[in-house]
Amino acid sequence: MALLALFMASANTVDMPTRQAFIVEMVGRDDLMNAIALNSAMFNAARIVGPALAGLAIARWGTAVAFYLNAASFVPVIVGCSPWAHRAARAASGRSMAHDIREGVRFAVSTPRVALTMAWCSR
Repeated sequence: MALLALFMASANTVDMPTRQAFIVEMVGRDDLMNAIALNSAMFNAARIVGPALAGLAIARWGTAVAFYLNAASFVPVIVGCSPWAHRAARAASGRSMAHDIREGVRFAVSTPRVALTMAWCSR
């Protein structure tokens, strides 16, 4: 259980900053405030609608079907965003993903405010 919690914390450490940084690249600075508001509304709506739909699916078809439906809901987003995101990221930097990750970790560790925030949030 602790290993699973460590894995989820590590994934979330990378996930949210990546999503937030990606919004700027998708919409530009002029529409950034509207994009942040729409993104926040989407996440909060999903927190309400998702468990309600999962409860209905579990009651009707069982737990396995609810998990399959959840997994299937990610497929259109992944398929739609993957080619575009990969092209944009490679064109912008010209470096490997591993290099970009090392650079991000190096920045986070060397910036006291960011390092403190990461240490605080991961506890």
